[in-house]
Amino acid sequence: LLEDFSTDDGWRQELLLSVEQSKAALATLAQMHAFFWAGSKFWTAEGGSEAEMKRDQMLDAVWPSGMYTQPDMQPKEQMTELTDNWAIHNGNFAEVFVEELPGVDTASIGARLQAIAVEVGANAHPFGMSA
Repeated sequence: LLEDFSTDDGWRQELLLSVEQSKAALATLAQMHAFFWAGSKFWTAEGGSEAEMKRDQMLDAVWPSGMYTQPDMQPKEQMTELTDNWAIHNGNFAEVFVEELPGVDTASIGARLQAIAVEVGANAHPFGMSA
């Protein structure tokens, strides 16, 4: 579906997008997502059509692995080091958190997330490689 966006192929990452670049990126993402919405041609392709064959190929190849944000595609540390990483984040934004989230125990968020991260990730992505 998406090829590698290698610098060898002329691609580059931008730190900040201009207004026009942002609009173009959002329009492209919207078109990609709309293609898969219920009732779209992707889901209504009929037997034997080229669209149905492409859909079935995509379902077989892409759907089982989801996308790069699924837990199986992430480094293990993303689920096991939340407590320590959150402590840094919480420290960096402590003043804002106190102001915006009065009475919220922000210091324990990392530990609370780490306690459930693996289970929630598996439940949210049951089609992952380790399922």
